[in-house]
Amino acid sequence: MKAAINAASVIFPFLLMYISRGVHGWVEMHSHSRHTPSRL
Repeated sequence: MKAAINAASVIFPFLLMYISRGVHGWVEMHSHSRHTPSRL
């Protein structure tokens, strides 16, 4: 199981960066499209 933990420790930072970048892009797109938040 050490190999699985090692693979997870390598993949997790990239996954976290991808998720945070996707969320940031989504927020940027929605904030630029309309400044009045109709619904979350």
